[in-house]
Amino acid sequence: MDLPDIRQLKSFVALAETRSFTDAATKLFRTQSAISHSIKALETLLGVQLVERMGKNVVLTPHGTVYLQHAKRALRELELAATKLETLKRWGVSNIRVGATDTICQYVLPGALRKFRESSGNCDIQIETGDTPELLDMIKEGKIDFVIGIETGNSSGFKKTRLASDTLEIVVSPDHPWAQLEMIDNKQLESESFIIYGYQSATYQLVEEHFSREGIRLRPPLALGNMEGIKEMARLGLGAGIVAPWIVRQELADGLLVKKAIGNNPPKRRWTVFTNRGKTLSLAEETFITTCKETLCTVLKGK
Repeated sequence: MDLPDIRQLKSFVALAETRSFTDAATKLFRTQSAISHSIKALETLLGVQLVERMGKNVVLTPHGTVYLQHAKRALRELELAATKLETLKRWGVSNIRVGATDTICQYVLPGALRKFRESSGNCDIQIETGDTPELLDMIKEGKIDFVIGIETGNSSGFKKTRLASDTLEIVVSPDHPWAQLEMIDNKQLESESFIIYGYQSATYQLVEEHFSREGIRLRPPLALGNMEGIKEMARLGLGAGIVAPWIVRQELADGLLVKKAIGNNPPKRRWTVFTNRGKTLSLAEETFITTCKETLCTVLKGK
């Protein structure tokens, strides 16, 4: 069966609500003959009579009463779709799919999300957590739209937008032998048990590449998937943690940890937004990324 057009549905609903061809025409800013033509065309299409004239008034037939419910529902859905499309025109998408590392999720996203929701209304955000390499694979698979992660030599092939950078350092307990040293030599580095962020992470890759360039062979490190765990184990004297100083800012201030530089050229992390090269960011995505950048910079500066 062919479907009625939108004018036929609007004419029928207006006529059912006003019970007058004249009033229906006034309501829709159309002529009375146009309303009459739409109703006749709709009845012909459906093969049933929808309305009856009772003097100057119009009443619905049993078929018309049943059809009215569905016609109203169809118009409501079309109006809702139009509203959503208007939102899409303004924001570009109604749903943001972002991947973020555990560190970003823990220290940056709570504040960024609060600010973003204050300005963006009801834009939905889907967040996937993981290490940068696996999140980049999710972009390729079309599961997420962009990633906030760490740039490495293996992250080529993506469009990159730099957010901020930080430097990795060693943190130890105040009771650790290194706590009082001015400089840590290579022999001491090779003898220590390090606690580093997850084996599959970009942070681990950068640390491994750094020590390899320096010709330092580390003992097999303990890899944890959470910065809080690294801080706690270093605080308990179970090894030397490798973290960014801003992650342990409070512990350093409280004297629970002591930081030491990793040589004269410590490994640096570049926090970056990765997207497919051909992707054009929507206004909502650009706004969210800008909010994340501002929040990250604020966190790094300790404000």
